[in-house]
Amino acid sequence: MSPFRTILTIFLLLSSLTLLAQDASNLFYDIGLVIEDTTGLDLNTPQESTQPGELSMEQLALEEELNRYVQKLAETEIRLRYQTMVIDSLQSEISLIKAAGETDKALLTTKITDLVNQQEQANASPAYSITPNAVSDSAFAELETPWNAAVVKKVPTSPAPVGSPLTTKEEQAAYRLGLTKFHQEYYYQAIKEFNTIVHRGTDLNMKANAQYWVGRCYYEKGQYDEAISTLEQVQRYTSSDKLDDALVLIGLAFKNKNRLPEAKLAFQELVTKHPGSEYLTLAKRFVQE
Repeated sequence: MSPFRTILTIFLLLSSLTLLAQDASNLFYDIGLVIEDTTGLDLNTPQESTQPGELSMEQLALEEELNRYVQKLAETEIRLRYQTMVIDSLQSEISLIKAAGETDKALLTTKITDLVNQQEQANASPAYSITPNAVSDSAFAELETPWNAAVVKKVPTSPAPVGSPLTTKEEQAAYRLGLTKFHQEYYYQAIKEFNTIVHRGTDLNMKANAQYWVGRCYYEKGQYDEAISTLEQVQRYTSSDKLDDALVLIGLAFKNKNRLPEAKLAFQELVTKHPGSEYLTLAKRFVQE
């Protein structure tokens, strides 16, 4: 074969291959086959690469969000502690206000009683009568009581403290302070203030009230013998409005000592001598038991 024919044969073969390739492409298109790039990569766009040890943008965003929640939690805890302190402070103030309210109420009652007594004194005999035992300088003179035979530890007799009689303002100040200490449960400090009125006071109604509160302080401390002995002395002030209160506490003190016969005697005394008392129902129930 000549060289010319060889070149011509090669050319014809190449042309045939080209035509076959185009026909194959058209054939795929005609039968609905489309060859797509499934990698999803844009070769013209630079790709981000995550190196080992580095956080992705999503992880960084989550970490920032977590830090914000931690900060909010810390702020909430601080506010909670502050509010707790405020609540504790308010509770203390409420206790003081309550004590002051009770004190003012007691003082107002005392003033009203004084005015009534002054009116009665102007029209008749003195409103207060004190039993003969009260002539003694002792604030804890013995009294004849229905339960006198009961074995009770008496409060030691002590001389009145040296000092001039209290003025009206001094009495009221001591009474107010005593009630405040009582409501704060500083019972011994309250006893000291009330005893100042008992020994150096001049207002009989105030002295009777102070004597009652001394006994009430002993009762709250669980010193029932001392409470009974002290509360008995309230009975010296026969026109005091604390007589029935004192008898109730005497009865309850005997009951707490498991001395039920003496407790009934105290409650019977209340029923007999104070039929209009607010404690009458309670006293009758104990008497009937």
